[in-house]
Amino acid sequence: MTPPTPYREGTVRDDMSWPAAGPKDGSPAPVPAADRPTPHCAFEAAFAAAPIPGAIVETGGERRLVAVNRAFAALLGYRTADLVGIRLAEVVAASDVAALRRCLVALGRGESQIGPRTIRWIRADGGAVAADTRFDGSSTGGPTGQAIVFLEGGADAGSPGDVRDTRKLLQDIIDGVPALVFIKDLQDRYILANRRTRQLFGGECVGLTDQDIATIEEAQQFRRHDAEALAAGEPREFEEWALHNGEQHTYYSLKFPLLDRQNRPYALCGVSTDITALKRAETAAREARDEAERANRAKSEFLSRVSHELRTPLHSILGYCQLLQVEGLGLDIPATAGRMARAGHHLLELINDLLEVSRIEQGQDRIRLEPVHACDPVSEAVDIVRPLAAARDIELAVDLHGGIHEFVSADRRRLHQVLLNLMSNGINYNRPGGEVRVSFRRVAVDRLRFLVSDTGSGIHRQDFERVFMPFERMNGQDQHPEGAGLGLAVSKALIEAMGGTIGIESSQTGRGTTLFVELQLVAAPANAHEIVFGARQVEAIGRTPLRGRILYIEDYSANFELIEQALGRAADLTLVPAACGEIGLTLARELVPDLILLDLHLPDLPGETVLVRLKEDPHTAHIPVVVLSADATPSQITRARAAGAEEYLTKPLDLVQFVRVVATALGVGPEEKA
Repeated sequence: MTPPTPYREGTVRDDMSWPAAGPKDGSPAPVPAADRPTPHCAFEAAFAAAPIPGAIVETGGERRLVAVNRAFAALLGYRTADLVGIRLAEVVAASDVAALRRCLVALGRGESQIGPRTIRWIRADGGAVAADTRFDGSSTGGPTGQAIVFLEGGADAGSPGDVRDTRKLLQDIIDGVPALVFIKDLQDRYILANRRTRQLFGGECVGLTDQDIATIEEAQQFRRHDAEALAAGEPREFEEWALHNGEQHTYYSLKFPLLDRQNRPYALCGVSTDITALKRAETAAREARDEAERANRAKSEFLSRVSHELRTPLHSILGYCQLLQVEGLGLDIPATAGRMARAGHHLLELINDLLEVSRIEQGQDRIRLEPVHACDPVSEAVDIVRPLAAARDIELAVDLHGGIHEFVSADRRRLHQVLLNLMSNGINYNRPGGEVRVSFRRVAVDRLRFLVSDTGSGIHRQDFERVFMPFERMNGQDQHPEGAGLGLAVSKALIEAMGGTIGIESSQTGRGTTLFVELQLVAAPANAHEIVFGARQVEAIGRTPLRGRILYIEDYSANFELIEQALGRAADLTLVPAACGEIGLTLARELVPDLILLDLHLPDLPGETVLVRLKEDPHTAHIPVVVLSADATPSQITRARAAGAEEYLTKPLDLVQFVRVVATALGVGPEEKA
C-alpha cells in the first residue's frame, strides 16, 4: 500500500483534525477537497474521525506535531489547532523525552513499527496521562521524515495500565457479534467494521464508502437512512436490504450518531441484524392466513350454491306433491308424475356429483388405469346421447378413424362418464339444427386427444377456466336449469387423476366450441385384434320368473310399498316386512327366507349389526343379503360387502337393476344349492 504524501505544517480549522497541504515555502494554501487524490482523502477522513488518539510527528529536526486527530487533542485537553506545530518535548514528560526520541530516530532509519511503549503525556492542565504508545513509520521523504503515533491505552499518571491495546479489544468484541456493526465518518467512509460486515461486502471496508462496496440502490438507501439518523441526533430504526451471495436479505438496522463533548456528531454507528428468516416466516404466515380466508369464503359460496341447487328440484317435487294433495286425481297424473320424476332424477344427479367431487378431493375415488381402446367409450357414450340429440334436432357425427388402432391409459368407466358429459353439453348448449362432432387427433408421439365439437354460441376466452369450476355453466348463462354445473368440474378432476388433461381447444362466439380430453397412449394388449374387430353383442335382460320368499327389513313403509309394487307382478313371490332389526332377526330364523333385503338405518339396531348377526347364525348364514341403503359412501359399501352382503344397492333404486339383482340372488338360493 502506498504511504500517504508527507504533510507540512499548515493552518488547521478547529472543525477539522487534518491540516491542508501547503506549498514548499510553508505558506497556507488549502487545496479543494475535490482536487485531492482519493487515497489521501480516505486516509485523512479515517485518521480524523478515528476513536484512537493519534498524531503525525516529525522523526527528525525539532520533532514537531504535524497533525493530530480529535481524540488525541481531547485526551490532552487541547484544541487541535493548539497542538499543531508544537514540539513533542512540550507535551511529553521530561523523563520520557529521551525514549521518545530513540523511537523516532529508529523510524527515521527505516524501521516500520515500534511499540507499544508506555509514555507519559502532559495535559493542558499540567496533569500527566500514561499511555501505551505505538509508532508507525509513515514517510521518509522531504527534509524530515514523519511517523504516526497512536496512544492505545491511557490512565492518570501513576495508575497501572490495566487495558492493553484498546483497539484490538474493541475489534475482538464486535467481531464476535453476529449482526453487522460499523462506524462511518461524516463523509460516509467506514472507519470501523466487524467481521460480519466485511463478509457481507466481500472484504475490508475501512476507508471506503457505501458506493465503493455496494450497489447503487443499496448505497442510496444506506445514505438516506444515515442522514435521517444524523439529523435526528438520536437512534433511528430502519428496515434495509442487501444482496448476499446473490440472494436479497432483509436487515433491521439501528443507527445513531456519535457525539463529541460539544454534542456535535462526528460519526455514525450502526447495528444491522439479518431478519430474512423472520420476514419469510411472516410472509408465509400471512399467505397461509389469506389462503385460509379465501378457502373460508369459497366454502361459504359453495354451500350457498349447493343450497340453491338442491332447493330448485325440491321446490318442484314438493310443489307437485302439494298439488296432488289438494287437487287429488283431478291433475294429469302421468304428466305430474313425469315432472316429479325428472326433478327427482336431477336431484339425484346433483347429490351424486357432489359426492363424486368430495371423493375425488379426499382421494377416496380410486382410479383403475388400464389399456382402453379409444373407440369403445366413445361408441358407448354416443349410443346413450343419440336419443337426446334426436330430440333436440342435433346431428351427431362420429369419426372413429383416428382412434381405431389406439389404446390409452385410462379408467374405462370414468372416461366413458367424462365423454358422456362433454357430448351432453355439446347437445344441450347447441343451436336447433346444429351439430356435435366427435373425433381423435394425435398431438404427440405418445398423446391422443378426444375432440368434442359443437356449433353452439361459443365461450368467451376469459371464461375458459371458469367453465371447469363447480356450478359454472357454459357461456355463464343458465340456459338449462336442469344442469347442476358440476359435470365439467368432476370431469376435470377425473381426467387429471388419470394423468391426462382436459380443456377448451378453440371457441368462437356464434361458431361453437371444441373441448378436448388428452390421455397417454399405451401399447396395445395381446388381444387387441379381438377388441378392435371382434363382434360386440348387446346384453339383453330377459324376463326371469321370480319364485320364493323375501324378507325386507325396513322401517319406512313407503319404501316397502315401492319394493312390493316393483316385485308385485311375480305371482310366486312372497314379500314379508320387518319394521326393525330384532323383528327381522327373529323372522329370518323362523321363516328362513330365500332372500333378505336389508336397510342399514333401523330404529333399534344398526343395519351392519343385523347383517353380522345374520351371517354368524348357522340358521341364516346361507341366506343371501342384499343391502338397500341411501348411504352411498365407498367406505360403507366396503364394510357391508366385507360383512357378507351379496350386493349393495343405493337409494333411490334403479328398479330394473334391482329386479335383476333379486332374480340373480333367488337363482342361487338354498333350494337350488340343495
